[in-house]
Amino acid sequence: MGRVSLLVVVVCLNGLYACAGDSGGSGLDRMKKMMVKVSACTGDDSFRIAVASGYALDAVSGDLVKYADKLFGCIESAGDCDEVLECSGYDPESPCNPDDYKDKCEGTQRVRCDKLADGRAFVQTYDCATEEPYDHKCLVDGNGDAVCASDECDGSKDEWCEGNILLQCESGVVDKSDCADFGMQCIQTANGALCGTGESCTGKESCDGTTYVSCEDGNEELPVDCTWFGSGYTCVQKSKDDANCAVPSSKEECTDEKPLCVGSKARICFGGKWMDFDCAVFGGATCELADKSFLGDGIRCKAK
Repeated sequence: MGRVSLLVVVVCLNGLYACAGDSGGSGLDRMKKMMVKVSACTGDDSFRIAVASGYALDAVSGDLVKYADKLFGCIESAGDCDEVLECSGYDPESPCNPDDYKDKCEGTQRVRCDKLADGRAFVQTYDCATEEPYDHKCLVDGNGDAVCASDECDGSKDEWCEGNILLQCESGVVDKSDCADFGMQCIQTANGALCGTGESCTGKESCDGTTYVSCEDGNEELPVDCTWFGSGYTCVQKSKDDANCAVPSSKEECTDEKPLCVGSKARICFGGKWMDFDCAVFGGATCELADKSFLGDGIRCKAK
């Protein structure tokens, strides 16, 4: 995706948990319901990332949201876990072993063995041609992974702009991102290129009222209106270069405590405030604590 805001980076184009949205926006409540389904069907515990991604998809536009619209609508209408997996190209009838499966390209189709958070692995097929604006095709990169990319590259440069398109060379292939999809422009910097607002800035992270602003190479990235996350949320300046969307310390309900199961609800601490995901809304799924992941102590929904 290139070096855009952290919240936008986590909006994946080929996974389940971070893609949502419709022409009217994703909405926090809608994002919660979708994440319950994904968690119950994959074992994913990325609730915090999903919430951040929900905001990102409300803030951006263009072809990124068009793709997310389709995926979100599919997951929303899915009646069981097989249908949830099929929405993202997984074949529930085709388990595989990632250790001995060799990725391949079948025309523009990317075919690979993906491991879910709960340890299961299935063959996943994705048509790179659906990413029309970027002229993406299926290529096998330097790591032997089948990926969607526009061309091969030699690594002589990492990131650069072609008009408003951000190009990034990774593992021998070129990935394209249209900065306009994020309401931004492609900016060439001394250290490469990025998608930014065009406004200059200093430091790394700061608050502009209730808005969180990140700064990269002196360029402002996608601002975040912290009030989107719910009542009480604002931008909190933790230190000179550290800010985030949270509730003021005087109103904190939690401080990154371990997640909790409260009946069927998965409860996580998000920015100093408890946030609940009711697992039972998807076929009576239950809540369970998960093994530690890259996010720390995990929690997830478990399908019946």
